[in-house]
Amino acid sequence: MDIWKWVNDIHDSLRDAGEDRLAYLLFEIPNQVCRNNHEHVDALIPEALALSKKTGNTWLEIFFRHWNLQSRLFHRYEPINLLSEAVSLLEFSHREENKQCPQSICVVQDFAKCYALLDGPGYFSERIDVLKETFHRINSKWPCFFCLTGEYVDALCDIGNFNEALSFLDKQNAELILVNDKGAQNELCYNYAKVFFNLGQYDEAYKYVKKSKFRNGDQKDFREKKIILSALILAKLNRFSESKQKLLKFDKIKKTHEHFMFWAQTRYELAINDIIPFDLELNNQFQFMVDKLSNNGVIRESINIALLQGELLIKNNELKAFERCCNYIEYLMPKLRKPLDAYDKLNSLRLKL
Repeated sequence: MDIWKWVNDIHDSLRDAGEDRLAYLLFEIPNQVCRNNHEHVDALIPEALALSKKTGNTWLEIFFRHWNLQSRLFHRYEPINLLSEAVSLLEFSHREENKQCPQSICVVQDFAKCYALLDGPGYFSERIDVLKETFHRINSKWPCFFCLTGEYVDALCDIGNFNEALSFLDKQNAELILVNDKGAQNELCYNYAKVFFNLGQYDEAYKYVKKSKFRNGDQKDFREKKIILSALILAKLNRFSESKQKLLKFDKIKKTHEHFMFWAQTRYELAINDIIPFDLELNNQFQFMVDKLSNNGVIRESINIALLQGELLIKNNELKAFERCCNYIEYLMPKLRKPLDAYDKLNSLRLKL
């Protein structure tokens, strides 16, 4: 299934009709999203939507709204004001006149991701239900099969079902082998690496992250994700010098919030093992991530980074800062859809003092 065929076809039609600017935006916006040039995306989206509506082609509107959510959810982690847009787009894309649009499947991924960011474990059932339903509409020949597989695996990992996630990956990978989709198999290695990491099988995780490749050649965002996860796994393998050398500088990741969790975990491993100092600069970087994520509505991930920060503050005997950190975590708790084990984690942190 070529979900880009209609895009290529309409691009040519727009050019023939003299709509050169809209034709240009069809490829420019996805390109800028994948390059993490999100301020540029923000500047282009309103124009693209306005030009799309003039044509009366609702598939174009779905396409651009989808890529806007890709930028703001998958890269910048901004779900707080986007749930209504994700729900609205899901409804719009599944209307009778739109449901054959290939990007109506992509919109399901956007919807699931929005819930994942707001509170992954808290919205587990909603995520799994919509993904299961959508798998019935496609097969492994769709590129969306890979994307939805990633969302499904992440949902299972969010509730700690790592072995089930691994079994699901094996099942999906077998489907990709049957259709000879080597590109998706290569990229699926990144998902395998995350699951093996969560299982504590760090050698296996490192093997898979090294094998992982973006299915359509090189891509900046995937390259950065791979580098950061590699650095984290190396730290867990006590290969601290390699981890420190590989990890990207904070300025390289501060505008791409999807990188925050693994970056913070890597810095934590290096600092807790006295490879780097937990100094004012690193503490400020942790606080920046905690604040940015909580302001964006990514509450559980913000809490998890703050918990790492709290452990490092204890190590440095920064007792007043530690108490402020704990108080802020407690302030965030009611914003979770379901607290689950969050209060237990905070209590365990306070007992370490």
